[in-house]
Amino acid sequence: MPANALLAIDFGTSNTVAVLRQPGSADRPLLFGGSPVMPSAVYLDDDGRFHTGREAVRMAQLDPASFEPHPKQHVGEDLVLLGHRELPAVDLVAAVLARVRQAAVEVVGEAPPAVLTHPAQWGPHRIAVLERAAAAAGLDVARLVAEPVAAAYRFSQVEAVAATTGPIGVFDLGGGTFDIAVLRRDRSGRFAVAAQGGQTALGGVDLDQAIVAHLGALIEQRHPELWQRISRPETAADRRAHRQFRDDVREAKEMLSQSPMAPIALPGLDTALHLTRDEVDQLAAPLVEAAVALTGRVIGEAGCAPSDLAGLFLVGGASRMPLVGRVLHQRLQVPPTVLEQPELAVAQGALDAAEQPDEPEPEPEPYAPAAPQPPGDPNPAWPPPSGPAPDFGGIPEMTPVLPPPAPRRPTRASAFAAGLGAFLVLADFATMAVAMPWMGAELASGFAIELWAVVGGYALALAGLLPAAGFLADRWGLKRTYLVGLTGYAAATLVCLLAAGLDGIIVGSIGKGAAAAAVLAPAVALLNRTGSGRGRASVFGVWGAIGGAAAAFGGLLGGLPQLTGWRTIFLVEVLVAIAAIVLSAAVVAESRHTPDGRVDVRLLVRPGLAGPSLASLLMSAAAFTPLVYLSVWIYTAQWGAFTATATLLPLVAAALVTATALTRVFRRIAPWIGIGLGLALVGAGALAQSGMDAHHSWRSHVFGLVVTGIGVGLCVPSVNAAVTAGVPDERRIMAARALHVSVQAGLALGSAVLGAVFTLNLTGPGTYASALNTALLTAGWIALIGAVPAAFLVSRSRRPAAKQDEPSPVAS
Repeated sequence: MPANALLAIDFGTSNTVAVLRQPGSADRPLLFGGSPVMPSAVYLDDDGRFHTGREAVRMAQLDPASFEPHPKQHVGEDLVLLGHRELPAVDLVAAVLARVRQAAVEVVGEAPPAVLTHPAQWGPHRIAVLERAAAAAGLDVARLVAEPVAAAYRFSQVEAVAATTGPIGVFDLGGGTFDIAVLRRDRSGRFAVAAQGGQTALGGVDLDQAIVAHLGALIEQRHPELWQRISRPETAADRRAHRQFRDDVREAKEMLSQSPMAPIALPGLDTALHLTRDEVDQLAAPLVEAAVALTGRVIGEAGCAPSDLAGLFLVGGASRMPLVGRVLHQRLQVPPTVLEQPELAVAQGALDAAEQPDEPEPEPEPYAPAAPQPPGDPNPAWPPPSGPAPDFGGIPEMTPVLPPPAPRRPTRASAFAAGLGAFLVLADFATMAVAMPWMGAELASGFAIELWAVVGGYALALAGLLPAAGFLADRWGLKRTYLVGLTGYAAATLVCLLAAGLDGIIVGSIGKGAAAAAVLAPAVALLNRTGSGRGRASVFGVWGAIGGAAAAFGGLLGGLPQLTGWRTIFLVEVLVAIAAIVLSAAVVAESRHTPDGRVDVRLLVRPGLAGPSLASLLMSAAAFTPLVYLSVWIYTAQWGAFTATATLLPLVAAALVTATALTRVFRRIAPWIGIGLGLALVGAGALAQSGMDAHHSWRSHVFGLVVTGIGVGLCVPSVNAAVTAGVPDERRIMAARALHVSVQAGLALGSAVLGAVFTLNLTGPGTYASALNTALLTAGWIALIGAVPAAFLVSRSRRPAAKQDEPSPVAS
């Protein structure tokens, strides 16, 4: 290898570029199949071998599920699902970098030291992942350079920039991210970032999705069966059609940078749609306006005006859209510049930056606006600033104010705070199921009517108000709604604590249910953000842990009336609510306008969500509401409140063990099988408990409770998998809230139905056992009969087109 050779790699969301620099020679871009641009795509074949670049794109026609076109979007996640295998995200990045290393070795004989670029918004964790991937690919990393800094060094070669000490702006609109940076030179001539900003979910991929949705509405009107195949592919042929359509959309978008119209073939039909530049401009306008507004703010944060810039340079594939230059010029009155071979700018600039002394990044020089420059435009293709602002196709005038920033992933503390509220409201059912018989006795009241009014009233208020609370949280703010809900929950619990009789407890319980809706709706969105992309699989574990812990805690709390009186229950709940309020106010960041939580009525009636919702309703009605009347029977047998708590534990433990032990199995079976079998076991467990009489011990119910728990452990993960397959990613929060509504509705409905059955069969003091048996028989047949339509609906659901394998944040 020639001495001092250096390799720069610009690993992008959609494409990767590498440039080789050797002393005495011009920079040489590496070629991949004759092109300096290689798709950053990865395909995993049946033998577990990676294919990259255009080879991966071709291989994707065989099995699109084993194809990942944008591995950069998963940097920072743990696992990525390719086909039926979960792989470390770092391995996908390493495969792309290994392909670059191979190309470099073919040129110079061995791999030279590498300079890697990364988005300016990446933190230490993602940068460390990139370094690990490079090491796994066999690369020796000599330097890491932020993409805007690299671009600035390349653009410094422009005569107008080299002649001034003024700041420059780098506008990098790529495939999946947007970065804007203003850079200045220090006294030694090195560039330093004066201000920067960006969004991690703004780029060409987002425009592709908007175009797909736009064309999908047209296709659905004219060829509904074809759109069903493309948008919700089931077979390998459908998945190939889906991939072909998305590739055609991307190629048409790129063609429109040079042409006013581009055709898009419809898979399997002898016809095509025609996409125009005006249509794409209308779809791209919100994205471009957001990027330009952020650009204006970052320029201001750098302490200068747009007119002070020595140059504003465009980087990234999506910035080639003519709309980008027109909007930048109209909003900022700055003529943006594009160099020849812009795809090489970041990689070449990284080589320039690597040649600078490897010192801590200096502070930039204080800047004073330079003297006016002589007339002349470094890029005559753009209209001069003094000319009339161009018209770009009816896009409305917008004041360049910054849109709300992309929601940040919560810290562990904020996730815990959100989980604490959810834990509190989900524990209420178990608490009241255990405690009510002893509370009723202490208050000299009956059982059945009051039981339904307290347990069912709470669940009914929660289920009925949860959609409205979700809408409020999305519009008003997640943190604000969450804190109001917790405050209302604490106030309603205080009403119960101070109540003189059961009537006050009933009123307080209904108020608690209403406030719980305002707690649970934002908690769903906040906890959903503890992961991203396919990494959201961990959300399943979060909700499972919360549900299991809530049931156990609620059961223990419900046993307190036997020891300290019923008011202790509400005192503990008030204290937990206050702790959640204090913690949330301190650590939860405000976030609003989350459109993925809005109710989509069309989605609610589709099998992909209707089936899992029905399964959740049946499961909660048949598995959990019988526990209320089992507690009544235990009370009449004088076994004590903690005995009622003990009957809850076999069900909870069996559910958690089953869900954990069969994690890999759930990935291999169709969700409808798990749902059907799970509900059948829930029904069988209830029937197994129904043969008891007054002479049996409470231990006689343990076997049936374990069977029911196994059914719950099968059903909940299968519901999660069904929603993953049947609900688009952009509706995941709405789906999670819909399932919570179903669970609470099942508790309310089950309490009403089983309460009526229990009351009608309660004909005397010695008939509690027979009344319980009838209620358990009813619950068992509800689950067994309901298993058939629920499984059938789930079997009819189809996978959404976008991000098909992203988990849904559903809760048990």
